[in-house]
This record gives sequence, structure tokens and C-alpha cells, in this order.
Amino acid sequence: INDPLTPVVLDKYDIIILDWLQRGYTPEEATDVRAWIEDGGGLMTMTGHTNNQTVIDRPNSIIAPMGLSYNGSAGFFSGPVTQFAMHPINMGLTSLTFAGGLFIDIASGGIGVNTTIMTLPPGPVGVVQDRLKGRLFVFGDEWVEFDSQWKNMPDIKQFWVQTLSLLGPKDSCVVPQCDG
Repeated sequence: INDPLTPVVLDKYDIIILDWLQRGYTPEEATDVRAWIEDGGGLMTMTGHTNNQTVIDRPNSIIAPMGLSYNGSAGFFSGPVTQFAMHPINMGLTSLTFAGGLFIDIASGGIGVNTTIMTLPPGPVGVVQDRLKGRLFVFGDEWVEFDSQWKNMPDIKQFWVQTLSLLGPKDSCVVPQCDG
């Protein structure tokens, strides 16, 4: 989103997925995003689309104030992810694409409760943070959104169904479904 992230803009959405960010965000925008999540919004961030610092700095401008951030100290690395913690996003998953992504640093975010749900040897690559009424899901790669991966890794469709179900409004009744 190139327009400023304001409460008016954010309130139009139940779920926002961020990838390929075109700019960094201001502290005020990060505060508004945090308030939107705490009021029930669901935010997912992904990164890894190019090997330069912008894929770290831009999403971190939004998520670092909530205690999670992408870390480039191990460089960009690949999976696939096969280490899953018990979590609704991971139900039934055995392998998930991870090609040229980053691990996630976890710091105290105050209100947020962090759960590492996916790991590769350098560290956490999938972290869910519950914040009051909403959730933040930080994933260290973006290949899970490409058609080529959907064809090669059948778990990706299930991953998306379960991710969107978790990030959606907590007061809605959703039964996750996956067609083969």
C-alpha cells in the first residue's frame, strides 16, 4: 500500500498480507497497524523476494515495534520447512516451500504472545503473535504465494486455508477446507 496506513484505510480490512513493500513505514503508521491488530485485525508479512536490505527494513518498520523482526545476519537461506510446532496453521503440513528467506528475531512486544510455529536451522521462520483481539503472522519467505509452488507442493493450499482462517475475525465461524 503506497497510501498512508491510517485507521480509516486499515478499518476496511479484516486481513492484510504484506510482501514486496515499496517503502518503509512511519512510526505513526506502525502504531496504527498495531492498534488495528489489537482491535481484531489479522496481519501476515512475508519477505525474501530480493537479496537486499529493503526486504528487511521495510517490513521491520511495521513489525519491529511489536517485538518481531526479520534478521539478515545468516543471509538468505532455503528449506523446505519440515519442522512444525503443533499449531492450527500447521495442521497436517509435512513440507512447505522456503527458498531464499530470512529468520525471525523475537523480542518482548509487551502485549503480544509469541509462538514459534516453523523452524529451519538458522532459527524461527514462522512466528504467530496474538495481540489482544487480533493476530500477526510473520513468515520468513514469500515463495508460498507463487503458482509454481502451488503445483509442486500440495501442502501450500492447506497452509493458506489455515493461515487465513487463523488471521480472520475470531467471531466468525469458518471451517477450513482443502480440495485436492
